[in-house]
Amino acid sequence: MGAHTIEVLRIEVVGKVNSFRLADHHTYQRSYLFPPKTTICGMIGSALGYSAEEVNEKLLDTLGIGIYLKKFDGEARDLWKYKKIKARTDTDKTEDTVVIDGTQYFGAILVREWLFIPRYIIYLSSSENSILRDIGKALGHPVYALSLGREDELIKIITIQKVTLTYQNNLYYNNTVLPFNIFTEGYEIDVSSLVPGQRIIPPGIEKIPVKFRYDGETREAVRYETVTSFINVNLKPKVRHGGYVDEKIAIQFL
Repeated sequence: MGAHTIEVLRIEVVGKVNSFRLADHHTYQRSYLFPPKTTICGMIGSALGYSAEEVNEKLLDTLGIGIYLKKFDGEARDLWKYKKIKARTDTDKTEDTVVIDGTQYFGAILVREWLFIPRYIIYLSSSENSILRDIGKALGHPVYALSLGREDELIKIITIQKVTLTYQNNLYYNNTVLPFNIFTEGYEIDVSSLVPGQRIIPPGIEKIPVKFRYDGETREAVRYETVTSFINVNLKPKVRHGGYVDEKIAIQFL
């Protein structure tokens, strides 16, 4: 019996500065190393001309997404000034105070993390080939500007290709996101993959929203999934070690 294969859309993108804020971080806005599935689907929705509700209904449950971080040139922290509603306890906040429609505001600072020139390879799978065909065409001639992160964090499409991936077991993964908590099943480290002096970001576990409910202008997350991300270290999960291979890149679909 031959190896199991699937046809997917392979998209390589690069940004200048991009950030993917953790949902529960406010005054210090940490960034994920990878764009979440909802962010990638939002980019695809922009290409197709979809509204946020259409992205939620037509893409989030239809597309499987694999992602690989090819490189990024560094990280930065940006200071943002914003207006915060003045509470009764903010008696010491006297500078830079303004009144808007009868409400007092004062100037406050937040910190936002950025990734500098990140380059990703994104894999899209679907049981509906027509969707991948439409996405491929739309990314070449998008309805709206393409971004990953905030609307002004634009990205450039390097390549769009239809490729065939092969399923294999006993894989080591690197610079990617796995759709489960790797600590619950354990993992092996390929020590030979470690490079002296190279920065390692060990497995990080995050619970991210993957489905929303809309009520007018209000959006509420209604489903979450746990994922594991890491870079510059080869890891093999002890249980769910099977995945898809594109030359030297191994991924699993979210």
